[in-house]
Amino acid sequence: MPRAPLPEQLAVRAVQAFLVAMLALTLFLALVVPYHATDALVFGGFSRWLGLHGGFVHDVIGYPPYSRPLFYAPQGWLWWLFGAHEWIGRLLSLAFFLVLVWGVFSVARDRTLPATAPWLAVLLLFACPDFVLQAIAGQTDVPVAAMIALLALLLWRAPPGARTAILIVLVAAAAVLAKATALPALVGLGAGMLLGDRAGLLDRLRWSIVPLAIGTGLGLLYGVLMARHFNLALNEFLGGVAGPANADPSVGTAGGSTGSVAGDAPRTSAAERVGSAVSSFTDSERPAILLRVEWLGSYVRMLALFSLVYAAARVVAIPHRIATIGALALGLIGYWIGPEVLAGGKGALDIGAGALVGSILLLVLLAGVLWCPPGERGGRLLFARLLAWGLPPLIAWGLFGILGDTRTLSPAWPALFVLIGGVAAMGLAGLASRWRWAAVGAIVVMLGLALLNLRNYDGLGARPDGTINSFRALKELTPGTWFDPAEARIAADPQLGGLVVDIRAAREGTGGRVLTNDGRLGFYFLRDATVAQPPASCAELEGYDVLAVLLNLPVPFDPTGFDCLEPVRVVPGSYAVFRVV
Repeated sequence: MPRAPLPEQLAVRAVQAFLVAMLALTLFLALVVPYHATDALVFGGFSRWLGLHGGFVHDVIGYPPYSRPLFYAPQGWLWWLFGAHEWIGRLLSLAFFLVLVWGVFSVARDRTLPATAPWLAVLLLFACPDFVLQAIAGQTDVPVAAMIALLALLLWRAPPGARTAILIVLVAAAAVLAKATALPALVGLGAGMLLGDRAGLLDRLRWSIVPLAIGTGLGLLYGVLMARHFNLALNEFLGGVAGPANADPSVGTAGGSTGSVAGDAPRTSAAERVGSAVSSFTDSERPAILLRVEWLGSYVRMLALFSLVYAAARVVAIPHRIATIGALALGLIGYWIGPEVLAGGKGALDIGAGALVGSILLLVLLAGVLWCPPGERGGRLLFARLLAWGLPPLIAWGLFGILGDTRTLSPAWPALFVLIGGVAAMGLAGLASRWRWAAVGAIVVMLGLALLNLRNYDGLGARPDGTINSFRALKELTPGTWFDPAEARIAADPQLGGLVVDIRAAREGTGGRVLTNDGRLGFYFLRDATVAQPPASCAELEGYDVLAVLLNLPVPFDPTGFDCLEPVRVVPGSYAVFRVV
């Protein structure tokens, strides 16, 4: 008789079923729901322009999209060939998402880790709010993470040789072209390849580190050439944060961010930026934010704290049991006491109930690492390489990044989630060796955290107050909306969808120009929209047929006294659309 599956094996099958369901949901959303993420629309105007004119260099676009062409240029060329259908871009975004998931899964298939490590690494990736928000958002954070994960797979798993070296060159260059945030991770991957036995160092230099350096150099050469074209310093070009060429620097987006025109601020060199960041680091709240370890989300915070401490202890040859007990103690201190004593800290009880309960229950899983069989304890070399890979992008983000925008940490995601998934698998192996149903319970808890995080999926159900609820949006995505992009966009983001519908209604029969303070609308009215502050008088509306204004920004707009405006729709606290008469 065939042997019945063990309880923990059945639980792993539940994880596999969840991942299959998530891939199916992601494909459905890519085909049905149009773009609604801010950067996908602001930078996607570059793709729209390429879709109309082909080619590559169009100075009317401005330089920011050229700093991250790996996604936006192919998207534009696909639209040039097949028409500007947003689902084509969403499928391209899905392709990068699949590469990232496959890369994390494959890197986690390390011979020193338990067999469940790849499944848990990917499962916990779905418990990261930024990951599910960006999955198919049409932004560049998932593509850059995907290229970094693929590069690690080539460096660590592919057989050395000329073919692999060529692929390393190409993927390293692609990572830089995806987003400049790749650079610290590339440095970390190179440093990690220096680790290992001395006998193989020459081969690693020849077939791994040198190709990695060449690919990085090619990506930077592109940056140098384009920076020269736009008359910018390289660090300014790679930053890619200026608004569109016709934007007012103080104009916000729906998320309340602001753009800046490159020429408005005094130029600083890369060395000056580094010096300023380092000197101001201790005087800001950045250390407190970093030490709270919330940059992967509250659901995996306890796992991240334990895994980082445990891995660091193992790298410096602290015995397994001592490293486990020390990581558990320091993790608890960091989780419960650290937030209270750090400047600007938040108490552990300030997080959501689901994340708090899940963290408490996962203490059983982390304690299980104590009993992990010797043959399934991650190797010191693996932990050292994961830390060498993941820490440089984390440090760079801590010094220079916008700490409220944790998605820009994406180049570190593969390393950190392989580490967390590997340590979680060790805990699972330890529990399975003593209390099988405790191991099942641990998998159920991790699965529950991923399910709780689905409320953030794809940023569905966004509201002007910043809240997101994908469950609410999925209820509104009835079969009648599946083939109507306008209705699907309204379900995903009522503010954005309503704006687009009402502006089109206001322009019907005229096709006139639009003045707006919402940078996203340039994507839909590429040639006819001007992004600027709301007007102060009717005189400033000369030449425009429609005024569209976000009402949830810090600077309010009061239409009183504008006898030239005819309301089309006013949604208090959200947006207003007027005809100019």
